[in-house]
Amino acid sequence: MFKTTNRLRRPAKTEELTTLLFLFFSAAAMILAAGRAFSSLGGSIRESLFWNHAYSDHFMDLFNSMRESRDLSWVYQRNVLYPPLSVLLTYLLSRLLPANVINIPFRKRYSLQLNANADTLWLILVIFSVLLFAIAAERYLRRAKLSGLRYAAVFFLTVSFPMVYCMERGNLSLPAMALCAVFVFCRNDENKHIRELSYICLALAAGLKLFPAVLGMLLLYDRKFKAAARTLLYGVAAILLPYLLILLLTPKDGGIAKIVADRSSAMVSAQSPALGRTALSLLTDSVNPDGSIFRLFENLFSRIEKTRDFAFDSTSFANLVYFLAAQKLFTPETAKIVAMTVFCFTELCGAALGFFSRREWQRVFFAVFLILNIHPVAMHYTLIYLLLPLVVYLAETAREDRRAIDVPYLLLFCIQFVFLPFYTDGAIPTMRALFAFYLHVETPTSVNKLLSAPAFYLLFLAAAADVLISRIAAGRKKRRENAPEAADPAVPAPASL
Repeated sequence: MFKTTNRLRRPAKTEELTTLLFLFFSAAAMILAAGRAFSSLGGSIRESLFWNHAYSDHFMDLFNSMRESRDLSWVYQRNVLYPPLSVLLTYLLSRLLPANVINIPFRKRYSLQLNANADTLWLILVIFSVLLFAIAAERYLRRAKLSGLRYAAVFFLTVSFPMVYCMERGNLSLPAMALCAVFVFCRNDENKHIRELSYICLALAAGLKLFPAVLGMLLLYDRKFKAAARTLLYGVAAILLPYLLILLLTPKDGGIAKIVADRSSAMVSAQSPALGRTALSLLTDSVNPDGSIFRLFENLFSRIEKTRDFAFDSTSFANLVYFLAAQKLFTPETAKIVAMTVFCFTELCGAALGFFSRREWQRVFFAVFLILNIHPVAMHYTLIYLLLPLVVYLAETAREDRRAIDVPYLLLFCIQFVFLPFYTDGAIPTMRALFAFYLHVETPTSVNKLLSAPAFYLLFLAAAADVLISRIAAGRKKRRENAPEAADPAVPAPASL
């Protein structure tokens, strides 16, 4: 092996400039956010997260799922969008709570927020997810030869605004993202066992939230087709095995099945036997005891079909079409067609650009873009998936020659992750009036939500232009190198015969 100890390296301050800038912006934003929180007696925190001026919805993404999965015989009949592994996880968590705590009607669901055991279950999941992400990110940055600044960088990544917002929502995107981090940061590891483990982690992430499966595009970008095939098999297993286990755990009687039977018997006794048997058949068909996994996909398509409104949370390019529709520039039906066209076009562009990019962080970004460009999926807490290309970006800019565009890239990342200034008390009524009367949309509850989507669009367009310009420049350079040498004008041409 050749020693590289005498290799000339750039000064540390120069090669880690982007990391230093990220730390500066993150620390300054956190100090300002803390000051605003103290001055508003916590009001700025409440306003920037989920608060509708009547109640808080904290942790309810998990608690609602736990309440809904308590009866496995009626899961997907409730329009649940989570795949079987998520249902199985929330079912097992619900079994850790007393029956009188979890077996509650919809109108009493917020009582779970007051239960210490339920809150602790989510806290354990948060600790596991944050530690898994932090360990994977620190290991990746350490292998990229980043100095001790990596610890501070990982700290600010784990307390960034989308991470805090996802924790407040209680959404399973947090453990899914942590599993995706293991895949992204370890899929090219020298140890074959770690590589294989990373493929399994991606399959588990897809089993929890489905959409992380598109990160498997990275294996296609890397031209690891056999690894992609194995990961696909792991993903199928992560869906089918939990589903089969749910079938085994689903009671043959009791739960919703017992309710259907009781109501059907009452109808049989009250009406004619033929009519009663028909009603029984219809009720039994509509409440399939196996949970009907096909109903899951029906629920997903139904959500996509119904989600046609503009939302500041969404980073999808289709969301721009719905914004124009809110300004009465499109009819609802036209907006639906245009939005689907824009979605399909941008998804194809994002998937294709990953094949042409030579920079690892851009390939990871384009793969993540395929998730964050789905309008019903693109919530503000799903921006945590953007942590994956940000970590790779910090690693690459620390070991490669810095380019002029690197700082603008960092600023666009920071706009989406650091705690941006909160509204002042006097500005809130003005903001509401401005957005309601002039733009005909709901007021974003924080500056982060106001600016994240525009920053995401600019980041995609800048990365796309960067890839195309780089490929064109590389193509021209290759043609010049392969072109025959031009005739030397000093040498006279041979006389013609």
